[in-house]
Amino acid sequence: AELVEWYCLQFIDMKRKVTTGATRAPKVDRPTLETCLDVCALALSIIMAGTGHLGTLRLLRKLSRRTDSSPGGLTYGNHMAISMAVGFLFLGGGKRTFSTSNEAIAALLIAIFPRFPATTSDNRCHLQVFRHLYVLATEARCVDAVDVDTWQSVYVPLQITVRGDSAHSQGTFQRITPCLLPEASSLMQVKIQSPRYWGQDIQGSALQALLKSGTLYVKRKLGALPYAQDPIGSRSLLSRAFHARGGGAPPLTATTHGDLYGETPAASKQTFDLVHAFSADPSILGFAETFCGTTDDFGSFCRSALYECITHEKPTMLQSHIFLYTSLQAIREAASSIQQQSSQVEKEGTATSPHPAIQTPTGAPSSIALWNLKLTLAYYNLPADAVPRVQKNPLLNTQFTSALGMAIDESLDGLGFCQPIASTVKAPCVGALQDYIRTGMVSTACLNGDPAVTAQLLGAFLDYHDIPRPSTLLTAQTQLPQDNEVADESTGMMLAKRLLRLAALLKGTPPQALLRVAQCC
Repeated sequence: AELVEWYCLQFIDMKRKVTTGATRAPKVDRPTLETCLDVCALALSIIMAGTGHLGTLRLLRKLSRRTDSSPGGLTYGNHMAISMAVGFLFLGGGKRTFSTSNEAIAALLIAIFPRFPATTSDNRCHLQVFRHLYVLATEARCVDAVDVDTWQSVYVPLQITVRGDSAHSQGTFQRITPCLLPEASSLMQVKIQSPRYWGQDIQGSALQALLKSGTLYVKRKLGALPYAQDPIGSRSLLSRAFHARGGGAPPLTATTHGDLYGETPAASKQTFDLVHAFSADPSILGFAETFCGTTDDFGSFCRSALYECITHEKPTMLQSHIFLYTSLQAIREAASSIQQQSSQVEKEGTATSPHPAIQTPTGAPSSIALWNLKLTLAYYNLPADAVPRVQKNPLLNTQFTSALGMAIDESLDGLGFCQPIASTVKAPCVGALQDYIRTGMVSTACLNGDPAVTAQLLGAFLDYHDIPRPSTLLTAQTQLPQDNEVADESTGMMLAKRLLRLAALLKGTPPQALLRVAQCC
């Protein structure tokens, strides 16, 4: 294309010199130079057909604005040739280009035959109707990328690989949609390689379907804006901005008042403005505005969960994070209330109504919420060889699920359900599990605090650890070695023997349930 454009400029310069008399002995007359110029313009437009190349358009516009009515000047045929060149440059509105098949070459040769008419009725050397045969040489090879979320046309960088032949080796080049693809016979592979859109590797039958439809559906990553809104990517650096505000991804912990992601509960009212700069999703913006602007533990957790979900491209998991957090908080608040009420009773020596400063909870989480917690922890605690995808690309951070399990164990075990009645440990519900094993019921002496809430927590404790039925436990207890039989052994050895025996008697019971039952037998 550059060579043909150079020849166009040369013919323009030669004609200028002939017209102004700059050369005394012109070798070629003006009509011949004009015909050569028209042929070069048509050749250049055919090379750049359908591209709308700006440099070529400027050259053609310059040629079309010329006026020369003197003898040997511009004719109708010269203007027609330049107009055809402009049409070829924007062939099919930029969606079509010329094929290189033998039939297409023949039709195009007839259409641009370099014998241009002098007037509108001049058909002596070439029928003007044949100029329309260029249509037979065109084919659609435009590909346009469409965002599946907004259904809008977007700019996407493509890496295109073409096959090699006897004259050229296999090559790869870059294009930005919308663009024209090479011919199907030479096209080998099309790949999306952009940090803002999910990658695709298109070849084979998928490539043929792409050429037929002309539409490439793409999915934009969260935290990145389209190239039209953010050309250089200065607003799409989500991770850098989060780290700059001190809200990165610190180690997960289960000991910071419900902030399972370990972020300090500092004020972050700028979170909404920050997220608004990186995402146009109304649900993400609404979540950031509603929950992430507070300075309490819940707001801190929401900011950490939002960061986790956005940076790992899983915004739909925000609801799961909040559900797990609220389920854990229900257990924590209920257990804390029981412990405070038990401490109040111990100080005053009698059971009275709770102190006004002690907030009475609504109860432990529902059975559905508890089972969702169990299923979540069971799934993410599976070994790597059982579910490989859990380790490769988990929907929930494995550190978060581990911290979640530790926090639940800490809250439930802190009530002392699995401690024997004779234990010296101070807890609100000492001996409850032992009483449950022996009698199938729990006496009120083992349930301090609000009886209804304590009973709900005991039920949650039994369900969460999969403790077997009382009849099954009582049968197993009768077959355990008695204390007088192992009097000479240490407490640790006694517990180990009970665990081994219970594992044989209660097959299928989880290890954490066996350990807690062994402590009470």
